[in-house]
Amino acid sequence: MILPSLALSLVAVFQDPEPAPTPKPEGTPPAAQDTGPAFEVWDDSKAKEVLKEVKELTKGRRVPMAKRVQAVEKMAAGSNRKLVPELAKMVAADDSVVVKQQAAAALGHQPTKDAKKVLVKLLGDDKMRRLPQVMAPLVDAFAKNGYEDGDWERVMNGMFEREYSPETVPLQKAILRLITQHEEKAAIDLLLDNLGEPIPADPDDANNPPAEYWEARWKAWEVWREDVKTALFEITGQRFSTKAEARAWLEKNGKSIGIR
Repeated sequence: MILPSLALSLVAVFQDPEPAPTPKPEGTPPAAQDTGPAFEVWDDSKAKEVLKEVKELTKGRRVPMAKRVQAVEKMAAGSNRKLVPELAKMVAADDSVVVKQQAAAALGHQPTKDAKKVLVKLLGDDKMRRLPQVMAPLVDAFAKNGYEDGDWERVMNGMFEREYSPETVPLQKAILRLITQHEEKAAIDLLLDNLGEPIPADPDDANNPPAEYWEARWKAWEVWREDVKTALFEITGQRFSTKAEARAWLEKNGKSIGIR
């Protein structure tokens, strides 16, 4: 059964079709990226000094949250391989979502060789996956620091569709930012599946998910629908109004941009 709000949206789509695909103008800049807070590159001596201060701030059985936040802020001000294990420990073990988020964001400007290892591990951790509000800054950090060809299949694949809820929307938006930033062609099917309004292909199919699923997915889609279009535009240089339109264009032109 199609929800009334979805049915009305379908009518609007058919009444007001969007224009045909538009070529990407030459010189169009990539999507703007958040560069994050300013930081300094520290030598090992400075990093050890800061880690000593962090140890003092966080010693004891029950450390006040204010001190834990202060400890993360001290490390986030710099970049050095010695900071990575302590930041990763805070993401994994601290009981405050705020501290976890700040530590995750700080991994985005640590030395790539060391940071990528822990980012991949954290993104694949089952406990982390139950915290989409922490996964979002981890994905942003990974997009800025270490993401490369092949990482979509190895690390990211399946993460976007795992759940549709208000809590997962920030994570989905972060994934779409990663796709846009890296023009990730391996994510093309995900983008096409989420280009149009999420409704069952056959409303009468008894195997359809329940109405609650479609409602939750539709509400999420309403938030990041334009992000999907932006990601497709960065990858293809075209704007599409429907999945069928995008498929038809890709059948003719996909090979020329590396999509088979």
